[in-house]
Amino acid sequence: MTSEYLKGLVFLLGLGAAICAAVAFGEWYVQRKVERWARMQGLRLLEFSGAPFWRGPRAWRRTDNQEGYRVVVEDAAGQRRRGLGPQRIEVRRDDPA
Repeated sequence: MTSEYLKGLVFLLGLGAAICAAVAFGEWYVQRKVERWARMQGLRLLEFSGAPFWRGPRAWRRTDNQEGYRVVVEDAAGQRRRGLGPQRIEVRRDDPA
């Protein structure tokens, strides 16, 4: 193996690790943002999962700053609500309030 080959391999591995770290950080950051929103609304976040760009209300039409995710929250009375919302914390509920 030549040193140029090894340099290229190290660069690609580093780039892959950086991309994986950025994706993991992004998911963590959005979940924390939703948890803060839920607390401000008097709710407790029970479940959180990201929605791929091909699912949800704006499937295939999302921009870089619009992410979709499915959440399940519980209010003080113990009633659970499920829904899908974008990153701007605009919630669309599956069930009526």
